[in-house]
Amino acid sequence: MSIKIALSSFLRDELFLFGKTLSGEAKCLDIEMKGDCVILKFDCHHFTNKVLNNLHKAGKSRSISDYVIISDEVILVCEMKSENTSGKALQLKCSAAMVEYILKVAKLLNKELKVPPIKFVCFSSKNNGKQKSISKKLEYIEWEKSALYNLACNSIYSIKQFC
Repeated sequence: MSIKIALSSFLRDELFLFGKTLSGEAKCLDIEMKGDCVILKFDCHHFTNKVLNNLHKAGKSRSISDYVIISDEVILVCEMKSENTSGKALQLKCSAAMVEYILKVAKLLNKELKVPPIKFVCFSSKNNGKQKSISKKLEYIEWEKSALYNLACNSIYSIKQFC
């Protein structure tokens, strides 16, 4: 069973974004993702009000990334920022914990499930106009032995570029 099918078997439909375009905010315009993937919208009214606001007190623990892109090859936790990219680390950390929980539930329901690696992306208008090469944007996050990509928004990317 693919990871996409496994997640759709128990997650609410409201979390899934139908289409391949991540809607930008302010100066960070839309991102189009090519390839075989599904997109979860973490920073949506339904999820934040029903889950995070009931689980956490007000404050930084409620910070969560905008999207999670899931393919059978890679899982991308995505944050969209305009020019101010401060706060992205906390949002990515909180989101990583939520993604790991969801993946553990999926694995409990399907022991044969293969879980792809998790990587992190910050799309920002701060990176607009710069070269879009994935390899040139690679950093490593101290708190996680995983890749962080700082990329331009208002662009088209392929899921295969992150594998």
